[in-house]
Amino acid sequence: MSALTATPGFTRAALRLLLMAACILTLVSVRVVMSARNELQQAQARLGQQDIDAAIVHLRRAARWYAPLSPYHARALGLLWELGEGAERAGELERALSAYRAVRGAILESLPEGVSLRSLGAWRFRGLPEPLAMFQAEAPDLPADFPPLRSAVPAERRA
Repeated sequence: MSALTATPGFTRAALRLLLMAACILTLVSVRVVMSARNELQQAQARLGQQDIDAAIVHLRRAARWYAPLSPYHARALGLLWELGEGAERAGELERALSAYRAVRGAILESLPEGVSLRSLGAWRFRGLPEPLAMFQAEAPDLPADFPPLRSAVPAERRA
């Protein structure tokens, strides 16, 4: 018998192990999606009660529960951003900062292992009133240097 030939017992054991791994992965995925949905529902209930600070806490939790194809983390990030903008317009800078920090934290926590973000500073884009903070993804398989942005100028300079 060659080394590449599998016995029926080995094949059954390997299939059983693969099936168990798939079941565990499915259970974990369901838990992540359900937790994100629950936190989003809690946040929406708090928004209905006008408890914005508690809503921000629940939205941050929902945004942290990332799973591919789950819509809940993206909705939570969108709501956090809207809350931050609304608080900023209302002059509630601490609340706006809390919402923006929740967005940043949730995104940074959901980056794959080995991927980081390097700040490129603030840049001004034509048509936008305020400069935007720009970041470059860094990972072992990505080039480290890219050409400068063509559609923006650093915020220190005016276009």
